[in-house]
Amino acid sequence: MPFLKRTPNGCQLSVRVQPGASRSEVAGLHGAELKVRVKAPPVEGKANEALLECLAKLFRVKRSQCELLRGETSRSKTVFVRDLNEALARAELAGKIAGVKPPAESRDEEKA
Repeated sequence: MPFLKRTPNGCQLSVRVQPGASRSEVAGLHGAELKVRVKAPPVEGKANEALLECLAKLFRVKRSQCELLRGETSRSKTVFVRDLNEALARAELAGKIAGVKPPAESRDEEKA
């Protein structure tokens, strides 16, 4: 998982955010980043806050343990989650990423 990096105090994640989605969820990968859809619009930091809340819920940590390090106004962001166990993070993410279906066009190519 190239988007997950262990640090001495937790884990750092490279995330690609899609604001304004119908629901907040992990949506798979976007290149070397974890793709996360958030329901909140990209206005006044609402999407950033929704991202941090979504990750806190996913990893079962307090919201105060999640911090946006880079990318406040960008879709590509770096998030730090304090005291996050790397093995737990990988297990949670493996289940979310494995369950993501490829885009329709990719499935059509496989049939041909």
